[in-house]
Amino acid sequence: MKQLKLSTFLVVAAVVYAFFGLAVLFVPAEFMAYYGVAMNAGGLLVARVLGASLLAFTLVYWWSQKEPNRGVLRSVIRASALYNAIGIGIALYAVQKGIANKNGWQLVVVHALLFAGFGYFGFMKKR
Repeated sequence: MKQLKLSTFLVVAAVVYAFFGLAVLFVPAEFMAYYGVAMNAGGLLVARVLGASLLAFTLVYWWSQKEPNRGVLRSVIRASALYNAIGIGIALYAVQKGIANKNGWQLVVVHALLFAGFGYFGFMKKR
């Protein structure tokens, strides 16, 4: 079985972050309604800032595929693992407390898969 390469994982992460970033930036109310979350004006503003951040990380992951400075890249990957670990907790809380509907479990799964990948490449895999 062929092992997943870091560069391939970064492309996958970039695509996932691009999807969520574009959705939250350009159609936040509609996107969050899918998860059962109603947004007021303040929530829409914060969602758009999150979307911009996710798009920035999209570019970081895309441009980092061939990054020669592995120390800096490892720091970015470890920080991304932490972000996704926190994301798991937030998404779980939202589903458990009824803030998000059952579609919120998709966010739990996405964060868990990204956490697994970033955790593996940031903490487990030897270079």
